Amino acid sequence: MKWVAKLFCLFPMLVLLVISSAEAEDMLMATVIKYQMIEPNMAPYLSRMVVTQRQVRMDDGVDKGDYLIFSRESGIIESVNHDERSILVIHPKQVSIKVPFLLKQKSEQILLSDAPEIAGVAPQQHQLLVNGELCQSVVSVDGLLTDLVEAWRQFRHVLAGEHAATLPYVPADQQLGCDLALNTFRPAWFLDFGLPVQSLEVGGKGFLLVDYSLEKAIAPTLFTLPDGYHRYSAE
Repeated sequence: MKWVAKLFCLFPMLVLLVISSAEAEDMLMATVIKYQMIEPNMAPYLSRMVVTQRQVRMDDGVDKGDYLIFSRESGIIESVNHDERSILVIHPKQVSIKVPFLLKQKSEQILLSDAPEIAGVAPQQHQLLVNGELCQSVVSVDGLLTDLVEAWRQFRHVLAGEHAATLPYVPADQQLGCDLALNTFRPAWFLDFGLPVQSLEVGGKGFLLVDYSLEKAIAPTLFTLPDGYHRYSAE
């Protein structure tokens, strides 16, 4: 009966293998990218973007922290705040408001002679100017993570609709050319040159690529929303 005893010893291992196999089948394949974020008067912090064919999750790299989910199909953004037990919902809307004043936009390429290649492609630097004022400098890799860049572009346009909705309430003397262009009327401008690996705005806000992974297996629970939280919108 020794073989019976051995069978019972192996049984938990077999169950574990079956469960692990089932879990593996349920996993989602995603592109994951991480940036170090820089803001004035703040310590640098991590920002993670997890992108699938249907959704985007943005967070600070912690699975159980606050996060937002962006649906690439509906264009809806849902931002979760655990402390407040709330979910801010942002619906996509067109930027229908007129530009309050002329925004003459221009980009200039800066040659990078010693930048190391990323995925076999040499990064390129571009400066974004509005009405002759430097607004943002971005170093990008053309052709890298194109689906992620497209999802990011979609997300930025939804945010632009939200910015446009609040613009009538901003005093005229506080409406700045760089802000209007980068956040409302040309929100994905910095993505026109490929995947950003480094960015710096004139106000000191920026980000730096830390790491990225292709076809990474992630738990579907990262894209679920908590039950019982108060849902609200800024509309």
